[in-house]
Amino acid sequence: MNRTSLRRLAFVAITAPALVVGGASLAMADSVYKNESDVAGPHGAASYDVFAAAVDGHGHGHGHGDKGKGKGGHGHGHGGGVIYIESADAAGPHGAASEDIVSVAD
Repeated sequence: MNRTSLRRLAFVAITAPALVVGGASLAMADSVYKNESDVAGPHGAASYDVFAAAVDGHGHGHGHGDKGKGKGGHGHGHGGGVIYIESADAAGPHGAASEDIVSVAD
């Protein structure tokens, strides 16, 4: 499997869980940015891609009274997240270069 296929597979593996919930996940997005550039000429070709997104988190807490058993309540929530993916490829008569950056944070 070549490097471009591996990069695409990694991108799908990272973004697929967010896309599974469909439009709802995009509706909660604080911001999304995508840019692609491709150029080719007699001396070589280059490609540059960047994708960034930040999504809100949501959560709630609820208690389950102790009913005389000394048990407390609990809460849970779902945090937001940030993803940044950048890749650049270039090829010319003297060789080729490729660079990939992926950053994910909760």
